[in-house]
Amino acid sequence: MEITTTNRGKPCLMLENYRFKCARVTRTTKEWRCTTDRCKARCTTDLDTTIVIHSSTCHDHSSMTAEDKEKHKIRQFCKRKATDDISARPSKIVCSELRSTESLD
Repeated sequence: MEITTTNRGKPCLMLENYRFKCARVTRTTKEWRCTTDRCKARCTTDLDTTIVIHSSTCHDHSSMTAEDKEKHKIRQFCKRKATDDISARPSKIVCSELRSTESLD
């Protein structure tokens, strides 16, 4: 289980190679919906998003591959970096992130 952000800066839950967006927050839980259109899968966690209380596995699409997850992380980093440092050239941001991920491999 991992928390990332959406394109609009909202929290996004990665669980079992599926992405969920926060649909509702109650007094004791957070309810998450699958980010794929028309998918009925949902997940419920505690407020700290540390414990999964309930998870429906009725996805009507395939899960994300490791490559898709890595692409998503790189894309999110580049977007965040571009908003933080508006003077940096987009090509330099992308190249530096790709170099840093290649050095990790």
